[in-house]
Amino acid sequence: MEAIRHIFLTGEKQVGKSTLWRKALERSGISPGGFQTLEYLVNGCFRGYRLHGLGRVPEQFGNDVPVSVFLRRKLHLPVTESFNIFGTALLRLALEDGGFILMDELGIFERDAADFRQAVADCLNGDCHVLGVLQKADAPFLEAILNRPDVLVFTVTKENRDELVEPLLEGLAQLI
Repeated sequence: MEAIRHIFLTGEKQVGKSTLWRKALERSGISPGGFQTLEYLVNGCFRGYRLHGLGRVPEQFGNDVPVSVFLRRKLHLPVTESFNIFGTALLRLALEDGGFILMDELGIFERDAADFRQAVADCLNGDCHVLGVLQKADAPFLEAILNRPDVLVFTVTKENRDELVEPLLEGLAQLI
């Protein structure tokens, strides 16, 4: 059996996966590179999602690049080139820096972003430890990560999210 090198959280939307990572990282003292996916607001109104870089951010882009655009309820369009250009650059810098890389989150918007998906694979195959969130979705890209023998996956629910902090910290301690 291959040793665990990466840890991912998965679960339904809005159960607290990102919050759980935030708590565990604060308590562990780990400051990862990589990215968080956050809301993209225009004049205080939700307009999609953006990648927010952690650690080093490519100077030519600044930070907080939109990766999806909200058109109407339940209709978001991915901005594939934002993943391919900005997301890939973030991951390449984090991989160069080594240590821990946070990918919060990976999902279906990346399905056509081949360069970005390759950068994710390079991080998973590299010398760093990847910490992440995987959308609960039927997608080959996500399934491939879930099925890697070097990945530990925690399924987060509203009922267990508070109890998962300690096992997550134990998993992180094994990677350090």
